[in-house]
Amino acid sequence: MASRPDSQSIGEQQQQYHREEFRTGIRAVPMTPLMNPAHPHFAIIRRHGEALSDWFARETGWMLHIERDCVRLYKRPTDLADATRGLPGYDRRRYALLCLACAVLERTQLAQAGACLHYHGDFDWPGLRIGNHVMREWAARAWRFAAADYVDAALISPRPGRPLDSAPAVASWDAGLAPAMQGHQLSISEESVAETLLRDLASGLAIPDDGAPGPYGEELISRPAETSG
Repeated sequence: MASRPDSQSIGEQQQQYHREEFRTGIRAVPMTPLMNPAHPHFAIIRRHGEALSDWFARETGWMLHIERDCVRLYKRPTDLADATRGLPGYDRRRYALLCLACAVLERTQLAQAGACLHYHGDFDWPGLRIGNHVMREWAARAWRFAAADYVDAALISPRPGRPLDSAPAVASWDAGLAPAMQGHQLSISEESVAETLLRDLASGLAIPDDGAPGPYGEELISRPAETSG
């Protein structure tokens, strides 16, 4: 007859299960920085909320905000005055250059497959400058990155929010975007509209074969031109 598990082995199994859940939460949050109760790992995040919040604050400097019906990861330092956060000299410009370098590598592969790049970034002045570069260098198309999209996000954004800083910029793809941002004086991070962007990706809508642009956010996957033969 097989022996019944003793209390020590049961405790070890429970601890292992607890650690696995915690690791699942660490992986799930960055992949879905804005999470609602329908997410399969939402209950795990709530269950390990305090430990996960401490982990992200300690290891990344990011703030994990957990409510009854929402989990949101703010990918910015919890204490902007803490000089020990981040690599020395690794400022926003270097971070933007790294992102662009990654985009170049990915764009090369996508271009070979006949795809078109669509861009969405932070609604702030550096975000517009990066957008101008991406649109100019790689003929990208704006993805929910117009004046109307900014206004929609600003109207539901928590107050007081983060104000715009640095010198203003003009969006080459939408002349009305900069004035709209100046009117609200509010910076909108990409993470705050992540749920809308994820819905777009899940829909899998394609650009017409003639390449004619439609409304922002409805052209997410470019189809390579079909070849006859």
